[in-house]
Amino acid sequence: MLDPHTLPHLLTAKQVAVLLNVSLSSVYSLGIPTVKLSARRYRWRRDDVLALMNSGVASPSASAAIATAEWALPGSHPRNWRSKMKN
Repeated sequence: MLDPHTLPHLLTAKQVAVLLNVSLSSVYSLGIPTVKLSARRYRWRRDDVLALMNSGVASPSASAAIATAEWALPGSHPRNWRSKMKN
């Protein structure tokens, strides 16, 4: 685990992912302001990441969850296309 007090001022996506315990690809969609160093090189300010950590972002409520389609529930549809064709 990275120590927030000894971090450099600009963090890589991997460092941000470890700090926030998220996947590397999701770092880019967190909404944290980035510093663009070149066409494909981004960094995140340590203070911005620490502010997000301290903000205590809550999980979405159950009512905000995506509704599951009835056909996607187990047992409500044939196992494969062949059994569907027999009917």
